[in-house]
Order: sequence, then structure tokens, then C-alpha cells
Amino acid sequence: MDDGNRNALATEVTRSIMHTFESLFALAPSGELWRGKHDTRWLVSGLPAAFMNTVFAPGGLLDADEVESFAALMDGRSLPWSINVLGEPAPEIVDLVTRYGLTTREHAPLMVRDSAEPLPQSVGAHPIRTLDGKDHQVYGETLAAGFEAPLEIMSWFARRELLDAPWATAYLLEEEGRPATTGYATRHGDLLGIWNISTSPEYRRRGYGKVMTEALVRDGFASGARFAYLQASAQGVGVYTSIGFRTVAAWTTFTRD
Repeated sequence: MDDGNRNALATEVTRSIMHTFESLFALAPSGELWRGKHDTRWLVSGLPAAFMNTVFAPGGLLDADEVESFAALMDGRSLPWSINVLGEPAPEIVDLVTRYGLTTREHAPLMVRDSAEPLPQSVGAHPIRTLDGKDHQVYGETLAAGFEAPLEIMSWFARRELLDAPWATAYLLEEEGRPATTGYATRHGDLLGIWNISTSPEYRRRGYGKVMTEALVRDGFASGARFAYLQASAQGVGVYTSIGFRTVAAWTTFTRD
């Protein structure tokens, strides 16, 4: 894929990500969402987690004044918060995050897989089932265990409204009837988003994250999705590459120490 096609695809996928976040926050009882004239997003959950209270600049710099105005609002909320920028941040953004003390920088590869490329053959049988709102407790507990994060925070992603949303499907892989790995797939047009691939510590190193990701991709492509995308952790890049995902861009996230 040449740079032009890669950039165009990254832009299309980013729009899908923004649409997904807007859909998630629209269903949150206390969620707040603002969209600026230049496409900057301001998302507040009210939870004590920086990634859940964030300013998104999905086009890189976009409009520095707009990002600044949203950052000032966020800084006044007395919550941990972050700024997310697609691609390498412009000098104006670097200056802004420095002034607000958001000096910790992390990168998350944005990876995409084309439906035209055959999926590898599945190996072994693993019981994976789809969930709905009645399964919110087991999904939330498994998600929290997998991310080693407070249940208070991860339950936000396991609310009945999100498990029953018509544009999303939640998944659970079980071993001998015990929950081991979660997954969450979203659809925006013909783009499939892969989220919440999380395995409880006692079930790691068994390939369950890969198995879950393949299951979500297979289902999505079977239903007509053209591309699947995900935001990878540093540890997950190798796994996702092995099943056909390729990096098209990266998100840069700024938080306080």
C-alpha cells in the first residue's frame, strides 16, 4: 500500500473511530460530547481515568485554538484527562500539552486488515459466544481482570446499553465454562472496529487473544465489512501482524505523570 492510499485509509478509519466514540458516549448516562467546528472532539465520562476524559484531534493539528479551548475546559474538571492526536503532533500541540503538564507520551499503532486477504485457518475449537445486556456482569468482570483495571471503570464498557447496541457485538471466550477472554466489535458502514481484546491473567499465553480477534474479524467480514481496524498495544502488534493487520498510522496520547 503506497503512502497516499495508506493516508486515505487512516483518515477513513479515524472517522469510524470518532463515530464509534460518539455512539458510546451518547449511550452513557453521564457522558458528555462536544464536536468543534474543526472536528476536534471533547469527550468526558466523569470516571477517574485519563483515557475516558479526552480531547481528540483526529487530523493532527487541525485548529490549535480549538484544541486549546477544549483543553481549558477539560483542565477545569478536576479529572484525569488526556489529549489524543492522530500522527506526529505539530509543534503547537507539543507546546500546548507542555503548558498543561501532559508530559507523558504514548503511541498506539492504528492497524487495518483488508477483507480481500484470506484469513489463516483456525486451529482447534474454542467456545466463543456472543453476549447481550443480561451478561453485563460477567463481561465487565472479565474485562476488568484482563486489563487489570478497576471494575468501576471497566464496567462503563459493559453496560447493558452497549451490549445491546445494534451497531456492536460483545463476545466471550470460555475455558471449561469459565470466562477467559473478551472482545467487542463495532460497525460503521463497511468498517469493522475491534475493541476490548482482553484475557484474564490466568489464561494468558494460550493464544486466546488471537483466537478472539480472528473470530471477530471472520464474523465482520462474513457480514460485509470491507476493512477491520484496531488500536494495538506494543505487546499486541506482533499478534495482530500475524493475522494480517498492517499499521497505517499511530495515535499519540498525552497524559500527566
